[in-house]
Amino acid sequence: MFSFVLFAVLNKDVLTSPAVQAESRSGRVKRVIGGREIEQGDWPYLAHLMGKVPVTYFWGIPTMYRRHYCGGAVVHKRWVLTAAHCFQQKDFADDTATPEYWHIKVGEVVASHDMFDKAKHYMGKLLGRDDWLLWNLHAEQIIIHPQYNESDHWRHDIALVRLEEDLPIGPEDPNIGVIPLPAHGETAWPNDRAECVMKGWGCSHRGGRVQDVAHLAVLPKVDDETCSRMYVPYGVTMDTRLCAGYNLENVGICRGDSGGPLVCRHDDGFDDYWVHAGIASFTSASHPGQVPGVFTRVSAYVNWIQQTIRENTETEE
Repeated sequence: MFSFVLFAVLNKDVLTSPAVQAESRSGRVKRVIGGREIEQGDWPYLAHLMGKVPVTYFWGIPTMYRRHYCGGAVVHKRWVLTAAHCFQQKDFADDTATPEYWHIKVGEVVASHDMFDKAKHYMGKLLGRDDWLLWNLHAEQIIIHPQYNESDHWRHDIALVRLEEDLPIGPEDPNIGVIPLPAHGETAWPNDRAECVMKGWGCSHRGGRVQDVAHLAVLPKVDDETCSRMYVPYGVTMDTRLCAGYNLENVGICRGDSGGPLVCRHDDGFDDYWVHAGIASFTSASHPGQVPGVFTRVSAYVNWIQQTIRENTETEE
């Protein structure tokens, strides 16, 4: 009960989606609250999404852009899993979900999206220099869950992004890999108080300075009953969501983290490995990092993820 009372007092402005940081000129993003820097190759499925959406034109030529930043996770050599609200919110332009406006950077912990990256990548392919390859790709297709509803506190906050070309998964590039998905409907996992890891480029604190390097934070999974007591009074249903984080520890998700992966250890009896448990969806508007954040529960959508990829991938593996 203490957690709910604390949350209610701190959040008179209620909730906010944490990870779309929109700016018109700056290309830098923010980091996870209370986290530490990630080393290159540590979490090879981590993806950085940047949308550059035109907002004003002169004679049909864009003169000003709005930038959106999100995290994501590679779940297939051609697909990245992220949050639906990265592309659809009531204060966004109608064309925010246009694939050509989005770049996805994979295999790097630095989030820059400049022309140098693209030029170096293509020169690396031309000259056979694998060490020059920088995977900063356009989106080819954006698929938002058909039942996504911002008005219902970002319910079904999940989306898939198809990349313009296949990623070099596995031995081709040790810095790029795929995160395993849980079994569909595996609601008993992760266990309560399990130490999970959230990664992203979100703000270091509310109103904090921007950072370019991805950070991680260890967040314990909050039991569903406590999570419900905290959020149900605001009209949030928890059947397809989970909570992770702390009270008053200054550790958690913040603006810039939306869509980023929460991963937890999974023991199948033969091996112990990281599995994609949650997608960063929303947190406290006024005190991010001081209360547990809410994540879309990936296990509730595995069938949708697999079917969507299967139906929209030209060559099956």
